[in-house]
Amino acid sequence: MSEFKVKIEFKIEEETIKNLLTSALEGGSNYWYYLPDLSMCAPSDGKTPTVTRIWNAIKEGKRVPVQDYESGEHLGYISWEGIKHGIGIMADDKGMKHHLLAAIEQQDDAETGDVFLQYVVMGELVYA
Repeated sequence: MSEFKVKIEFKIEEETIKNLLTSALEGGSNYWYYLPDLSMCAPSDGKTPTVTRIWNAIKEGKRVPVQDYESGEHLGYISWEGIKHGIGIMADDKGMKHHLLAAIEQQDDAETGDVFLQYVVMGELVYA
């Protein structure tokens, strides 16, 4: 039996990416991340959710630093480049590809958001 590869392209809407980020920041990744500095984001007006402020900063090309919740160690950044890189890793990782497909089909959950954020910030899964 012979094997062959098929390349499939998916269009990932910005809203899907923002939803993944929201899933991660509002629940899926709370056990490992801390955002020490949001000065690159627009000041809080008391109405705009933090995730939206972060999203807007990322879209402007800014990078949001991320630290380990317990140790304070700098882990990386949330950035537009990191998002593109993280999605690429999810697409290439056979064991995690189902998370990307779930996000595209709007069937993602907090675990999917967590996997996404770890790939975006650190380029690998560090926390289980």
